[in-house]
Amino acid sequence: LHHLERVTAKGRTFDLVLSSAPEFPCGAVLARYLRIPSAIIYIPTSTFLIGSGNPLPLVYWPVSPSGLPTEMTFAQKIENLFYYAGAKYYYHYELCAAFDFIVHKNISND
Repeated sequence: LHHLERVTAKGRTFDLVLSSAPEFPCGAVLARYLRIPSAIIYIPTSTFLIGSGNPLPLVYWPVSPSGLPTEMTFAQKIENLFYYAGAKYYYHYELCAAFDFIVHKNISND
């Protein structure tokens, strides 16, 4: 957002913002800043499922960074649960807080 003023000062305009990772709302923040529409190219990941509120059956689907197979032993299912808890913590308390700060600093009227 800091370098965008130089680009728009050159007379360049944008019609649409495309982004591929909905769990990282960079594209949505940029689109709102520019006041143009945005579109997300859907690539399913576990953090996207966490953020959208969709059910994620941990017994059947391993969390993305775990590297676990789809057919897991009981110990691997427990390990997958810990990966899920870590991903959920990171998403809600680290990632969302960072983007919340960016939105309030650059876009919000609050």
